[in-house]
Amino acid sequence: MADKKRLIDANELFEQIHHLSVTVTGLRSGKGVLSEYVKHYRESVLRIVDEAPTVDAVEVVHGEWEP
Repeated sequence: MADKKRLIDANELFEQIHHLSVTVTGLRSGKGVLSEYVKHYRESVLRIVDEAPTVDAVEVVHGEWEP
C-alpha cells in the first residue's frame, strides 16, 4: 500500500500525534530519560507531518444535469 497515495486530514493527524502518550511501567530509573526521548520523538514526527508535501485537491461535488 506504500505506492498508493491517500489524502488525509493532516490537522487531525497532527492533533493525534501531539496528544500521543506513552505509559512506562516496571522501570525504577530512567523514566525521565525515556520521557525526554518520547518528547523529542513526538516533536520529530510532528515536524515530518508539518513538512509533508501536499496535493492540490478539489472537493468532489456530485450533481445532475438538468434537461
